[in-house]
Amino acid sequence: MQAFPPAPRLHSHGFRFRLYSSEFVFLCYDFYYVVFVHLLDCLFNSGEIMAYRGIIGLSVFFKRKLLNAAVGVRLEKASRVRVAGCRIHDLGYYEGSGVDGVASCTDCSVEDCDIWNTGSHGVHLRAPAMPGLTRCGNRVANCYIHHTGWVNKHGVGVMVSGQGATVEHNLIHDTPRNAIFHGGRLHAIRFNRVRHTNLEMEDTGAIYTGGWTSGQGTRITDNWISDSIGFGKTKGRFHHYHTAHGIYMDECSSDALIAGNLVERCHDGGIYLHNGRYNTVSNNLLVLNGAWQMDLTGWNDTPDGYFVKIRQPECVKVWEKVTKRCPELKEAFPSLSYSPAGRTPFLSDGRTMRGNRIVNNVCWSVGEPGVKFLKVKDFTPAANPTGPNLYWNGTNATFGISWDKRLSFDEWKATGADVTSVSADPLIADPAHGDYRFDPKSPAIAMGFRPFDWTDSGVLASDPAWVRKATDETWDAFEDAPKAPRYLIERAEMDFERFPVGPLRDGMGGMLPLNTMMGKPGGLSFTDKDVAQGRRALVFTDTPENAHSFCPHVSLPCCVTGGTAVIRFAFKPVKSTGMTFEARDY
Repeated sequence: MQAFPPAPRLHSHGFRFRLYSSEFVFLCYDFYYVVFVHLLDCLFNSGEIMAYRGIIGLSVFFKRKLLNAAVGVRLEKASRVRVAGCRIHDLGYYEGSGVDGVASCTDCSVEDCDIWNTGSHGVHLRAPAMPGLTRCGNRVANCYIHHTGWVNKHGVGVMVSGQGATVEHNLIHDTPRNAIFHGGRLHAIRFNRVRHTNLEMEDTGAIYTGGWTSGQGTRITDNWISDSIGFGKTKGRFHHYHTAHGIYMDECSSDALIAGNLVERCHDGGIYLHNGRYNTVSNNLLVLNGAWQMDLTGWNDTPDGYFVKIRQPECVKVWEKVTKRCPELKEAFPSLSYSPAGRTPFLSDGRTMRGNRIVNNVCWSVGEPGVKFLKVKDFTPAANPTGPNLYWNGTNATFGISWDKRLSFDEWKATGADVTSVSADPLIADPAHGDYRFDPKSPAIAMGFRPFDWTDSGVLASDPAWVRKATDETWDAFEDAPKAPRYLIERAEMDFERFPVGPLRDGMGGMLPLNTMMGKPGGLSFTDKDVAQGRRALVFTDTPENAHSFCPHVSLPCCVTGGTAVIRFAFKPVKSTGMTFEARDY
């Protein structure tokens, strides 16, 4: 992996921004980074600045102290802010992103930006809770984003939340986790070129979302996705090519349109609907994905199963909260029209997946006879229409049922699935070498598949210089996960002296630095009793909201690239208490 050298700590910058109808030019010279970030905070917090252009290439150090959440451009409760034409690189630590909308941004855009070597995300735009079907209007477009997450391995290329964000015409590559993470509903994820993602994480996808109230109205269209790699552990050994997908609709994501995407060479599969409902998967080209081209895995009503025991209570809480705030969603989307409580989410056969339409897709895996076209588990064909689709591997097509059972094409049709589908050569020009043009006589076209130009994805061709920049960059061939930057940390300490006695509350986590599971501090509290050192101690208590065995937990991010690391802490167990401590390299 190629890394750019960090920029020096002192910089000169010029800013031009528009305030209402008057234009100003603001010059600042030789500001230390911490002052520069504070200046940007003051400007953007007003929500009145319409445009910002500049170069940001700054070190994350100020007087040898690490800045945990240092960012390039910070937007807080901002509206109608446009960040355009910026080069943002070599900055941030665990929570540091290139552009970070830290609270309730609306109608903000990040355009034509070159963003790389960030501690966390490339761009992160949060949106407030919107009423009804109102859209936040945030947009990330025509950006070149790469080599994110140098410290925080959950650092993605683009992360958006809320309702109605647009992520389009970006080139994103070399990310430790997702290229694009979209939480919420009504988003447009289109014409993005994504490659070499999920280099340091597993159970993930290049484009990802998850949750009972996520995905509704979202359109994932016309993207070109290659090489979602994955990195995980098998039989005690960490390795690449581990549990990574192209488009991953996780944990009940529903009512989305996934159409016109080219997904190739992803380790597990091209598209994964994990317990999805009422999704439409249409006109996608899935080529040479590693284990299967598509995964259709649902949940069931087993009393001690994962859904009933762990996920169902959480889904009920989220559904009640969202539909109470926005009752219009129940009318707009079938997946939100019914509660996930009790027996309501289950079909008569005890399964939950329903209403998905999988039509006019082409799956090609010639030369990979061991690859299954579909992996299905807890999937009811009668409740999820499939076909027509075209499957071709040049020999006997197989379909996976559950984890290990295989069916022939005819056996698969006998289940009531894909009864109008065909197994035939789609007459693609040269898919093994990336030429996906279809012969006019292709049976796929006769079936209803509409060929598309996959090269329309990525940065816009309206600016030839920008296109050359985003396409002519050369990087070392993929060999291993990128190493963390060589930050010098002489001493990292975590104490709790400034916290009041009592439970850890939402919003306090970032002050520690403390990282809690999915933002849920339940089970963590502070005490002034029986303290080993100082005035405060942190107490871990099992609570119902933390169902996982590894919760509650805290993490202290650090970065050690060589030498000896010494970790010390005081721990007092009570009866029948177990504790796990891990020092991780990712």
